[in-house]
Amino acid sequence: MKLTEYAVIELIPFVTGDNGISIRRSGSQLVSLFNKYGYRDIYDSQNGGLPKLTEKQTLNTSRKDYTKSRLSLLNGKNELRCLLESIINESVNREQCADEINQIISPENFQAKLDKNVYIIIGGKIVHKQT
Repeated sequence: MKLTEYAVIELIPFVTGDNGISIRRSGSQLVSLFNKYGYRDIYDSQNGGLPKLTEKQTLNTSRKDYTKSRLSLLNGKNELRCLLESIINESVNREQCADEINQIISPENFQAKLDKNVYIIIGGKIVHKQT
């Protein structure tokens, strides 16, 4: 699932839960969430919490910047689709969450659709690698 940078930025509050619709996630919960999709980050409460994104960084990363970084790195992978499905299906108001995410992703030919009482993301191209 490949999205524009604009869409990735617009999705940040849905992942952090700072929009009042999806579950609000602490720094450690964000690390746990992204680790389900391939990361191996560590939340270290003794050293500022969220990991630094660069070696030059003196302060630890904000929840928003951490989420943007991880979404950007998932962009173009199927894991992004799975993460968004999880965000929608775990939200306080799934229908509203799906509607608002659709406003962001539908111009990019994706859609969150209810299927057998579970929201799934449809659309985009599936590329099969030749072996």
